[in-house]
Amino acid sequence: MMTNTEFLNHLHKNQFPEPVHAAQPANQGLEEHSHDFAVWALVLEGSISLHFDGQVHLFKAGEVFHVPYQKIHSEQYGPNGVKYLVSRKY
Repeated sequence: MMTNTEFLNHLHKNQFPEPVHAAQPANQGLEEHSHDFAVWALVLEGSISLHFDGQVHLFKAGEVFHVPYQKIHSEQYGPNGVKYLVSRKY
């Protein structure tokens, strides 16, 4: 578990920009894809499952996830969707 303040400190320490709020709808998701940026995010409400390296990683409120630059992954949003703070480093 991580507080908002701890998350902001973590971003600053790792030279990531200020985060923005994001939300995804319930029971939706994205097929395999990658990004031209790295991601750090703090889940505020709901849940998100990330699928990569043959494993499923579930993140709930208060938990932090990281998606490395160009990491191939898919996403599935929980039954209540997901709201999170996200920072992207290009």
